[in-house]
Amino acid sequence: MNTQLSVSSLPAITHNNQPVITTDLLAQLYGCKPKNISDNHINNCGRFVCGKHYFKLEKEDLISFKNKPDSVGLVGKNARHLILWTERGAARHAKMLETDQAWDVFEKLEDSYFQKRQEPTLSTRFLVSIENGRQTVMAVPEDACVMSVKGMAVKVATGEMYITSEELYSFITAAVDQLYRRNEYLMNKSV
Repeated sequence: MNTQLSVSSLPAITHNNQPVITTDLLAQLYGCKPKNISDNHINNCGRFVCGKHYFKLEKEDLISFKNKPDSVGLVGKNARHLILWTERGAARHAKMLETDQAWDVFEKLEDSYFQKRQEPTLSTRFLVSIENGRQTVMAVPEDACVMSVKGMAVKVATGEMYITSEELYSFITAAVDQLYRRNEYLMNKSV
C-alpha cells in the first residue's frame, strides 16, 4: 500500500464486457489488506455467486487475461488464480467491512468506475449490402458464421460442412438472385 490509489486513477479493467476490480486494488481503495477481502469471501462464500459477484480466472482464462494490454501488472507472475470483483461483489465487501472509508469509496466506484465503463460497444463485424442503390449495414452477432461463397463451397466439397440438397438449392437460388441484382444495379449505375 505504498502508492496512494484513488478511484479516478484506477486502471480500466474489464472481463466479459463488464468493469471489474482485483482483490488487491479493492483492498487498497477500501483501506484494508487483501486478506480481509479474501477472508470475507471465504467466510461468506454462500453470499457470493461466481459470474454475478466475482469471476475466478484460472488456467487458460488467467493466461488470456494476463496477456491483455489493460491487465499488465495486475496479476502476479506465479499466480494460479485471480478473483475479479463485479460492482455487486464490491458492494458486498463494503457492507461486510462496515467502515466509512469502504462505503465512501464504493459510492465513488458506483458513480464513476462501474457506470462509465458500461457503455454499449459496437460489434466489430458488420454486414454491408447494397440493394437497388440503397446501402444497409447490420451488426453481425459474434456467434454467427460468416464465410465467402468460395469458402463455403470448399468446405462442402471436402466434407467439412454438410448441407442437405434442399439447403444447397435454396443457397444457390439466393446467390444467383443476388448476382442478378448486383449486375442489374451496376448496369443502371453506369448508364
